Amino acid sequence: MTRRRVPYLMLRGTTYQVRLPIPKRMHDLFGRKEIQRSLHTRDPSVARCLALQAGSRFIDLCDSIVAMGEVSESDINKLIDGFFRTLVANHSVPDPVEPGAYDWDMNRQSAAAEEMQAELAAMAAHRDYSSDIKQEASNLLDAIGTEPADLTKCPPSATMRQIGKIA
Repeated sequence: MTRRRVPYLMLRGTTYQVRLPIPKRMHDLFGRKEIQRSLHTRDPSVARCLALQAGSRFIDLCDSIVAMGEVSESDINKLIDGFFRTLVANHSVPDPVEPGAYDWDMNRQSAAAEEMQAELAAMAAHRDYSSDIKQEASNLLDAIGTEPADLTKCPPSATMRQIGKIA
């Protein structure tokens, strides 16, 4: 399996660098046509990740610099240096995804949803709502043509479907 070439990434000696083009409209402001900086890594997978992040965030940096108005070239260079220092310093390798982790997450979300439903059912059983909430609920039920008594006759899942129609 071959990997696709990552834009802006290049190997110089044993260290990877990124080479980002400056938008044409900003060449005069920046005083050059591209920015080239070291990614301070020899690891190709880390370099690919950093180059993709740099490419996607660099345009935002350029737009921010333009929005600042009058900025000197030395200030721009300081901002760009800070951008790359932060990019490299904040990079971390994500935790590996374990087989079945998605299933665990789905089960956890299902349990959380069931817990929320139980809490809502308990609130509904006590019926201590403010007058504003009662009025809003009444307006919503009227809007869909349902009487409050109809909700109590439904099994819980049908009640939730009715509530879903309201929301």
